[in-house]
Amino acid sequence: MKNETSEGLLSKGDSARLLEICQELTTEVDKILRVGEEQGSPFDIHKAIALSGCVDKRHIAIIDDLLRIAAQLTKHADGQRKLPHGRDSLMDTQEGSDELLDLLTGTWLCLYFLGMPFVQIWEYVLFFADDSGFTKGASLCKAAGDVYRAARISRCENVASMRNDTDVLYVLDHNPLAVDHLIRKTKHRLLDWCATLGALYELLQLRLYLEVGGPLVFRVPQLSLARALKHYVIKYREEEVYVAGNLWRLLKRTFPDRHKAVQSALVIAEEDLSYMPGCVIGTKRGVYRTRVETHEPAIQSGSGRAGNFVPSRLLATYRDRIMHVSTATEPFDLLSETSESFERLCASLASQG
Repeated sequence: MKNETSEGLLSKGDSARLLEICQELTTEVDKILRVGEEQGSPFDIHKAIALSGCVDKRHIAIIDDLLRIAAQLTKHADGQRKLPHGRDSLMDTQEGSDELLDLLTGTWLCLYFLGMPFVQIWEYVLFFADDSGFTKGASLCKAAGDVYRAARISRCENVASMRNDTDVLYVLDHNPLAVDHLIRKTKHRLLDWCATLGALYELLQLRLYLEVGGPLVFRVPQLSLARALKHYVIKYREEEVYVAGNLWRLLKRTFPDRHKAVQSALVIAEEDLSYMPGCVIGTKRGVYRTRVETHEPAIQSGSGRAGNFVPSRLLATYRDRIMHVSTATEPFDLLSETSESFERLCASLASQG
């Protein structure tokens, strides 16, 4: 598959402009999320960005630039999905380049955080991902975030109409440190910034779902956590206690205490789950992340397709596997235990690796 560079898809000026906008919005969204975490209250991300002064009087000019960039990218996308001679169906197997999918998604994300989501841009990504899946970066994060968003909207509609329907989300996460690492690490390429903005979108949608009291079953396999800890300790020369502290703060900021009755987060000992794809599974839709090398963060930019929507016939199978927790080994409750006990668990796992 041809892997075009951004210079081939965008002019150097537009590529630099999209990079500038991504950098500015990523910094501001991360700051807003952290302030919201400290206050422990729901927030309107679009209003917060508008009030932040991040885009101030340039708002219209920035949107005009993004729409111009989107027009160029969708033109490339139209060219890649034209029917070859002799093909009977537009839906025959086709792929857009990895970079095209992530640039389209990055542009959509910028418009979304500015309060102007442009659904047609994302439809191109869905078209190309239908057969071959989403890339490792922005597009897979956006797809996973949409599962949280759809579940939140469904829950709010059910509450408003006084229906008792409950859409429980099931999450298997092999590397809960990935989002924090992606935000903190030094980024040079445009696609890295797109991936980070995608990770923030996924985190935002997760937090909004949790804030409305959405039921959630969150699982982290011990073996996966041990591998992630080993990766960060060796590659970044960080002490286990420092890495464990970062993860603990991230999880405690994400999960509101007031909804513990319907939200659970456990580190579990089931080894077979460490080889199951990471996933976000709802009643009607779900997204899986393919297993990557143990030293790789689960969210990053890079070539290769790393996940897709879970076929509807497999949703129940995924849910059942995540729900099953053996009684042979007591799971570690991330929402009830102390930071000290979590640090001891991490030190124990790191020593076993």
